[in-house]
Amino acid sequence: MTTSNWNILSVFASIISVYISYLLGKKASNMKFEQKQKMKRYDSLYAPLMKLLYSRKSNDLVFYNLIISNQFESFEKLLIGNVQYMGKESAQLLYKVMTTGKSEVIKQNKKNLFLINNGMKLQPMDDKAAEAIDLYRDLIIRLLLESVDLSKSLHLESIGQPLIDIFQKEGKYLDK
Repeated sequence: MTTSNWNILSVFASIISVYISYLLGKKASNMKFEQKQKMKRYDSLYAPLMKLLYSRKSNDLVFYNLIISNQFESFEKLLIGNVQYMGKESAQLLYKVMTTGKSEVIKQNKKNLFLINNGMKLQPMDDKAAEAIDLYRDLIIRLLLESVDLSKSLHLESIGQPLIDIFQKEGKYLDK
């Protein structure tokens, strides 16, 4: 090879190495940005939700009890204020809970109060109220599953798993 061929090859190798270096730097920067976004999502929605859930007794986690005792507001503010961090399924469930679920539980409570105040026996829960309670439980479980997945990708402890177990096992008996 001649000297000019070596010079061309040297320039070409330099350009390729700069380009590869750029791509690697960009990939590292993107990965760092993604991790930062995941952590913001976790810190803004999932960690505060789990804190709320862990700070209550299991009976205080029941949607019906939260609504009738005016305790749902803290959940509502947290969830609506951070809807942008939710997965698609969670956002859809939240919409259903907020648009129909609350009103159905309030109607059920009014019916129960009427029956009690008039010395009558309580009747089984209306199907719509029972469905609303199921939607709420499904929403909480969905959010907790998202938190577990996110915590794994962030290499954090999956502190949402015990709550999932509570809602899946005990939830069947807590709500109805």
